[in-house]
Amino acid sequence: MDVPGNLPPATGRFVGRQAELAAAGRLPARARLLTLTGPGGVGKTRLALRLAARAAAPDGAWLVELAGLHDPELLAPHVAAALGVASRAGADVPAALVAHLAEREPLLVLDGAEHLLDACAALLARLLPGAPELRVLVTSREPLRANGEHVLPVPPLPGPDALDLFVERATAARPDLVIDGPGRRRAAEVVARLDGIPLAIELAAVRLRTMPLDALADGLADRFALLGAAGARPGRHRTLRDTVAWSHRLCAPAERELWARLSVFAGTFDLTAAEQVCGDGLEVLDALAGLVDKSVVQAEPGPGGVRYRMLDTLRDFGAEHLAGDLRPRHLAWFRDLAARAGGAGMSTGRDGWPAPLAEAHGDLRAALEHALAADPGAAMDLAGSLWAYWTAQGLLREGLHWTGRVLALPCPPSAARARVLGVHCLLALLQQDEGTARAAERELWAAAAALPGDGGVRAHAHQAAAHVRFYADDLDTVPGHLEAAIALHRAAGHDEALPLLCLVQLSAVRTLTGDPDAGRELAEECRRRCAEHGDRWLLSYALWTRGLACWIREDVEGVVADVRACLRVKRDLRDLLGIAMSVDVLGGCALVLGDAARAAVLMGATEPLWRYLGAPIIGPRYLALRGGALTGAREALGAAAFGAALAEGAALGLEEACRVALGEPAGTPPPLTRREREVALLVAGGLTNRDVAERLSIARRTVDAHLARIFAKLGVHDRAQVAARLAGAAGGEVGEVGG
Repeated sequence: MDVPGNLPPATGRFVGRQAELAAAGRLPARARLLTLTGPGGVGKTRLALRLAARAAAPDGAWLVELAGLHDPELLAPHVAAALGVASRAGADVPAALVAHLAEREPLLVLDGAEHLLDACAALLARLLPGAPELRVLVTSREPLRANGEHVLPVPPLPGPDALDLFVERATAARPDLVIDGPGRRRAAEVVARLDGIPLAIELAAVRLRTMPLDALADGLADRFALLGAAGARPGRHRTLRDTVAWSHRLCAPAERELWARLSVFAGTFDLTAAEQVCGDGLEVLDALAGLVDKSVVQAEPGPGGVRYRMLDTLRDFGAEHLAGDLRPRHLAWFRDLAARAGGAGMSTGRDGWPAPLAEAHGDLRAALEHALAADPGAAMDLAGSLWAYWTAQGLLREGLHWTGRVLALPCPPSAARARVLGVHCLLALLQQDEGTARAAERELWAAAAALPGDGGVRAHAHQAAAHVRFYADDLDTVPGHLEAAIALHRAAGHDEALPLLCLVQLSAVRTLTGDPDAGRELAEECRRRCAEHGDRWLLSYALWTRGLACWIREDVEGVVADVRACLRVKRDLRDLLGIAMSVDVLGGCALVLGDAARAAVLMGATEPLWRYLGAPIIGPRYLALRGGALTGAREALGAAAFGAALAEGAALGLEEACRVALGEPAGTPPPLTRREREVALLVAGGLTNRDVAERLSIARRTVDAHLARIFAKLGVHDRAQVAARLAGAAGGEVGEVGG
């Protein structure tokens, strides 16, 4: 089984903090809320993650990053999403969290809460009394001032630990560097002048790539003397600010300008985004490489390549030096990204969709906030393009929140508003909010009457009508609405994802109303069209509905082949709805094939997903099929064995549930990503990490991180074993390594 929790893997050696670790360990058992406080750059997050990793939390430690969240109304749904808890429209989300946590013993880490103090305090006032075994660890620049809160100030590192950190970071920056004897004395001067603040120490240490230690120590002394701090230790906030300012001054002019411009990003970003948003008159690639070398920007491996981020303290400093407003360029980029990666962009066939949107989640929120205030048309376009992302990732309540805010803008009937109304209708139905969905449908028909010449508006109205009746299990008129919607969407030139979704649903309706042959034909047509457009997400749903037709025709082998093919794509895309539906159907197949225990395990594995997701995209008759399979498994096993098998399945993690459903051997590692396969091939060919970095035009530290993940996934410990695994992969295809 997967270990519960979502803490990121530790990077680098943890230095010092023994006093703080001991102080946290001495807190009484009743101390269930601990807030680590201190200025930016003092190491609160790193200490919190260390404490969380060492905590005895039977139900896992769960990190909730708050830096990119600024709407207090989204706090509870954001926490619910991190924990995998259902948060449906109109529901009391804190109550749902309490229900989920009441019988569990997790540790919740709220990181970066200083801008949401009141909201965090109010949420925890609901959670802690209702979940007696829940413990919460918060990092913030100031306390929450909540009932029962224990506050642990995080001070700068003491001299020996600060020196240890400096030496480690310096030798990481320059592996040939040796700091001993007089060098350690000079290093001690540096960390003393920096007041033991970890971020300041790390910024100074990386300077040893380009200057000797003596020059670094003298430069810091001169810098602080210039600022009037000579002869007296400045305050800690002043020390960090002066160190950041000193690092800023030593940057090249282009690097300083890019530092300021990059502050517009709320989360991680890739090179293309940096060039498009920040590149007006600036050579971004070289300047970004310089900022990475100076540790102002951190480079991290991602599913589609390298991504970058700045610490909040450095982002805030950059924002102070930003001339002009880059938010319109930021909005334009993410509006376009959503259109490419979420709507018509599903037709690009990009590996890893919806990773580009998931990685940009914080910036999508920031772009929506700006658009709501400054550009209602852009807000309409952005919300209309994100429907597939919100649906696939189970972010149904958040999607409904944003579409509701967009629809509250004063706006006459239009094609753009009609699209958002259609998204609003679908998201509401997936959360079983029929009243909101029917209100959206009524407004769509009114818009169609007000704009009689706009076939695109009528397309959205027909699609919404089909959705409402589909989920009400009133299927008689659904085919007519879907067929009309398909024709009107295509005539209006809408992105192909919308008619393809209608085609998937039309296939399901034909199958569920007694015509599986027609259903299979429509599913095959949808599969062909998706293949032509490179749309993997809806293609996998076409495979699922083709498998559904096989199910009705009692062709179990056909079901297994199609639904396993669907599940492989859904696992790759992290489409929670598709995973749940595929695992369920494979459980039903196991029952038909005489393995009731396996059927119960698989359907037990999807129970937590359904509590989180709400309704399936294929409608309520699917739930009836699932219910019939559960009843059959219970009758075959008996109540006790059935309950035990369900519990066994519910304890599986998502990845393990997919492996069981796909019939993969226990312990099969997850597949390598495209970039990991590239790195693995080059390593197997004898290239060093530096050679690989040069070949792929990525940072050396990024190659190091990729290789660590490759080792973990393949269960190997050295480069020779990577080569052996690749050589032994099925058919010699690296893409087959790990699954």
